[in-house]
Amino acid sequence: MILSHKPCKIKMLIKPIILLFIFFLLSACSMITKQLDSTWEDDRTVYNKSKELPSLEIPSELAKK
Repeated sequence: MILSHKPCKIKMLIKPIILLFIFFLLSACSMITKQLDSTWEDDRTVYNKSKELPSLEIPSELAKK
């Protein structure tokens, strides 16, 4: 009887442990995105600061004759 009682306690602990693990995984994701947001530059501001490049020219050696 004593041996049959222990698996029940273990089974009762599995669900809360899994739920805690999922909670920590989800909270870690939000922490990572906050960190990435603070280090990444906003693409809109980068685009607005960009300058136009000169047009490309084909060298005369490579141009078809």
